[in-house]
This record gives sequence, C-alpha cells and structure tokens, in this order.
Amino acid sequence: PAGVGPLVAGNAVTVLVEGVGPLTNPVVARS
Repeated sequence: PAGVGPLVAGNAVTVLVEGVGPLTNPVVARS
C-alpha cells in the first residue's frame, strides 16, 4: 500500500478497518 514501508515477515501490521477498528495482524512471508 502507498505510504507503507517494506514489510518484513514477523512484523505486526495494524490495519484500520472501517466500522471494525484497528486490527493487528502478523506479517506472514509468502513463498
């Protein structure tokens, strides 16, 4: 996504979902 730096597996990503609130999910490496 624009404005987001490189994602590294193991990092936590917080996504703001409209109507739900902030969700924190671990980044999973895709093979």
